[in-house]
Amino acid sequence: MHWDGKRFVITRGVAVWDEAQQRYVTESVEGYEYDGPWALALTRNPTWVAQNYHLYADTGAPASTALAAQDTAANVTVGSKFRLRVNVGDTNNANTANVGSWVLQYNVNGGAFTTVGAATAVRYATSGDSGSFSDGTALTQDLSAIVGSAYQTTWDEADTNNSVPSRTWGDTYTEYEYCLQLSGVSAGDTVTFRMLSPSTSTAVTFTNVPTVNAVALALSGTASMSAETAATATGYKHGLGSASVSVATDVVVTGTKPVSDILLPPVYTALHILVR
Repeated sequence: MHWDGKRFVITRGVAVWDEAQQRYVTESVEGYEYDGPWALALTRNPTWVAQNYHLYADTGAPASTALAAQDTAANVTVGSKFRLRVNVGDTNNANTANVGSWVLQYNVNGGAFTTVGAATAVRYATSGDSGSFSDGTALTQDLSAIVGSAYQTTWDEADTNNSVPSRTWGDTYTEYEYCLQLSGVSAGDTVTFRMLSPSTSTAVTFTNVPTVNAVALALSGTASMSAETAATATGYKHGLGSASVSVATDVVVTGTKPVSDILLPPVYTALHILVR
């Protein structure tokens, strides 16, 4: 509406149904005259992105000992600690629903996703090298850039207990490096990860899904077999050759094999395996 060359800004209007005209007609309006500059206000919701990952051993400074190449699955021994580096962000220059923290989740063998906690099957763990890796440690960019988003070094944090702070996201992304432990999974299990977005807690699947293959602890060092009988026979360690076993004589076989690969001669029920 215009009066005397000025715009009239309507702040409240009332319309009633006119049966004869079969439409709503204005009954009254409230507002004010305005002839200043105008600006169009847009609401932009975030477009959440989780893109890359990198798996590291829990040694040294962040991103120092890779278990595999970027975006490549790796074997991790059951019970051991490892580090997961990820990048996440918004690519829509959001100005609404864009404040909050990311949450890390995992699943085992394609099952339901669970939020990583202090006592879950895949849990947060304090790094074995806390002098080099601890909450609040600034990180240097390690992963490929997220196109359409700007890297924010001041937003980095090495995380070991889900203390990721609440932040405002808008065309920005960051990297997190988590220290985790396979505490309740079995050898042969496959563990994958996803993120829950800030504010809306939307499940965000990685473009490259972080994947860990759980493997059994391997024998490393020297294994010896001793007999408690006067007889002499032949004992062997699967895949490592054979050796003679007799009274008061230990047979030593060296190498690295899963415990399940050690076989005993069926005729020797009294044989013992000793791991040094």
